[in-house]
Amino acid sequence: MIPMVVKIKIQAENKKGWRLWIPLPLLYFPALILVFLLSPILLVAVIVLTIVKGIRIVGVLPAIFIFISSLRGLNIDINSKDSKVYFSIQ
Repeated sequence: MIPMVVKIKIQAENKKGWRLWIPLPLLYFPALILVFLLSPILLVAVIVLTIVKGIRIVGVLPAIFIFISSLRGLNIDINSKDSKVYFSIQ
């Protein structure tokens, strides 16, 4: 399943931090529209890479989807002397 929410929490020492929840479908739809609008340029780039470099993009596309799907459950927690940063994709 693709990730649906990104949670970000930033807190400075001795201060109240702030939290930000970003629903990813709000980012997926504009990205899909952007890819649709740029598809002629992307198609030319794929053809050039296939002819010049011999790279098979058709084999890379499933790997990109698998990578995005595997991000679900990613947690990054950074603590320093002055601040704390927590980043989670769910």
